[in-house]
Amino acid sequence: MNPIDLNDYVVGGYFVAKHATKGFGGSPLLPERVLSISKCFGKLLQTISTEPPQKARLDAAEFGIRESDYDEYRDWVGEHVQGIFSEFQNLEEGRQTILRWVPKDYPVLLVAAGLHREMIVEFLTYKPYPDVHPNYEVFHAPLYDEDQRRILAGHRVNDRELLPEGGIPLGYEVLSLTFGDLGHSWLCYGVHDVMHKLHGIRPNQHGLIDTYAEAKQVYEWIAEDKMQGTRAEPFPFYPWLIVQYPVNRGS
Repeated sequence: MNPIDLNDYVVGGYFVAKHATKGFGGSPLLPERVLSISKCFGKLLQTISTEPPQKARLDAAEFGIRESDYDEYRDWVGEHVQGIFSEFQNLEEGRQTILRWVPKDYPVLLVAAGLHREMIVEFLTYKPYPDVHPNYEVFHAPLYDEDQRRILAGHRVNDRELLPEGGIPLGYEVLSLTFGDLGHSWLCYGVHDVMHKLHGIRPNQHGLIDTYAEAKQVYEWIAEDKMQGTRAEPFPFYPWLIVQYPVNRGS
């Protein structure tokens, strides 16, 4: 990739992640292991889980947290972590969680998602959800518009916090803004195959996009659909830079 200036990007979230080995189809364009912060198939360490207790323990076990230690882990997180669900408030929260709970032989990454500054206004502008798209009718909750605007008004992108220095850019993931969360990935609908045919874009060794220009091409192609659900899930999508940060786990 060409040199990337982290000062051009604002923080959208910090995560403890691992590569996924299934759930993204069998495209020959993708590596065997894909790094994603998508809520669909990304492997993210949960700090607060909405899953049933047994499922939450199984999810934690993927990061080396034993079932017998899960309750202690959950209590520790409640005391030491301000972020919610799979997102950490800052790098230090993520580092301390890895050092305290993830065994050294578990290959995890501390990453941040960064949004280019030129996309901030676009990201924070509410887009009305389509009433209908070709596959199904969308249920409209009475307070949906109000809730979505409130979520955007409180999103951390508003803080314009620049990505910390010292990170290694791994590539870009085009992700949907789904009810205030980074939900679906461009990989969910096989958009990577389409974009390879149209523009020659090929996912890198992490399953990410190498350049911002290419990520913008993916974003623009999905946006042309106006959230009708024929090119991707019917939500707005944005290009996020995924940056890895060091964690000194010892020898």
